[in-house]
Amino acid sequence: NLLQKWRANGTFAKRGKTGRFTLEDEDLEDEEEIPDKLLPSQTDASALSCRGFVRLADMPAGDALQNTTALGIAKQFFLHVPSKSMADQNEQMFQAFCSRYWKPLGSTLDRLIIVANSYYNFLQLRRFLREEGVSFCSAFEYSKNKDLSRARFNFFHGHRRCILVTERFLWYRRYRLKGADYVLFYGPPETPGIYEDILNGVKTPSQCNSMCLFTQHDAFALERISGHERARKMLTSPPGKVFVYS
Repeated sequence: NLLQKWRANGTFAKRGKTGRFTLEDEDLEDEEEIPDKLLPSQTDASALSCRGFVRLADMPAGDALQNTTALGIAKQFFLHVPSKSMADQNEQMFQAFCSRYWKPLGSTLDRLIIVANSYYNFLQLRRFLREEGVSFCSAFEYSKNKDLSRARFNFFHGHRRCILVTERFLWYRRYRLKGADYVLFYGPPETPGIYEDILNGVKTPSQCNSMCLFTQHDAFALERISGHERARKMLTSPPGKVFVYS
């Protein structure tokens, strides 16, 4: 009943440019059972998409947040950063980092990992830490192996208070960072596994606190980490509100 008659008869090629209807049936084992007029080879040349496409999938359950909570992470904070547009997102994130995290708390922490969600934010934070005179090391996706080894060694043994890394570095280089007591996610990672892997490597989970800064433009990334219901609650909250999961 879902298939219009004109799509199944010979007029498909004439009217097919205005739409497309794709059928998939797992019960059909032989391609010969499918009518010739519905085969993609007969319609690709004449059918154009006029309304895009829809992909159906299960809502994210928030496995990353559930797993880190089960690991015993003391508290996982999520701060809703105000941002009216994509154009001012980076500036608002940096202002929130300075006023809501670094000045009241971050400047006093040792063994802190900061994960920047983009190379631009990495450069901005690295310049800020240098201007503040912070004892830190850094690593990004194009760092040399000897520089990476030195940075990990200095952080793990406490020679540097903080290590600043990019999300791309964690994804492509697959290094495991250990020895952290505190973690800051400067924007939710696009890959939820990065969120989970970083917190899995902390020194003492029961004494570790993490913070994740997010804006309304990070909806999909936040949803993959926390799950659909939690993300919806956080994204519809007033800007500046902090959520805690433990």
